Amino acid sequence: MHYFKKINDNYYIYAILIFIFLPLNYLPQLFDGVSFSYIYEIGDFSPLKLWFTENRKPTHLFVLYVIDFFVKHTFLPAEIFFDGIAVIFLILLCFEVKQYSKFLFGLENKWCNLAALFTAIFPVWHTLVAMNINLYVFSIYFLFFGYRNFISKNIVKVFIGLLSIIISFNLESNLSFVIGLAFVHLILSKVNNKYNFPLSKFIIVILVSFAYYFIKDIYFPPFGHFTGYNVITFDNLVNLFANARLINNILNYSTYLLLYLWLPIIFLLH
Repeated sequence: MHYFKKINDNYYIYAILIFIFLPLNYLPQLFDGVSFSYIYEIGDFSPLKLWFTENRKPTHLFVLYVIDFFVKHTFLPAEIFFDGIAVIFLILLCFEVKQYSKFLFGLENKWCNLAALFTAIFPVWHTLVAMNINLYVFSIYFLFFGYRNFISKNIVKVFIGLLSIIISFNLESNLSFVIGLAFVHLILSKVNNKYNFPLSKFIIVILVSFAYYFIKDIYFPPFGHFTGYNVITFDNLVNLFANARLINNILNYSTYLLLYLWLPIIFLLH
């Protein structure tokens, strides 16, 4: 009964199981996921190893090695593990959203659950039919989990948090996302005088992000087919501004924010 009560208290899990887990079981891998599915079907893991080795994503490669192990030593197809990773880490990500709603924004439990629910039904999870997107959810979860532990006063949690943040950097956008998250946390702590978030930890987040980027860029750059992939150069920056691509990209992605803009408005005016 205790576990059922916990699930009922986190009702967003039902939304994920009904609207994501069930459809995923009836859908094959699509987009880049077709390559993943085919590789596991023919039993030749070498193309995936080459893909993620050249792309310098060791954490994601480790996850795929684990799936490969279970596929070879059980009667279950790879698709089961693809869908399982998608659902498990989406549930964990929604749980983190709920935790952040509590400690960062001070919301009541009902609003925290609502935030987790809207994360669960966010109109982007149709992409979970591709295993590589599932790995992105895996990385985003580790970022949230890691940061929440990093801001703790417990030295063990701080170490676990920092390690988890570094693991999350297999998704390159997390390098800037974690700095933005820490900056928002710092601003809230200064404005509300409620959160004990020291400037030193904000600086550590910045240093870790930049150190990871430059160490990877200098000593472990993508190679082979992925040479130059996700590498920032002066020419790239000039082209972004000259062609107005940066502004267009920001406007395109902001449509997600505009779609849910009515939520904070209702919260502020209720």
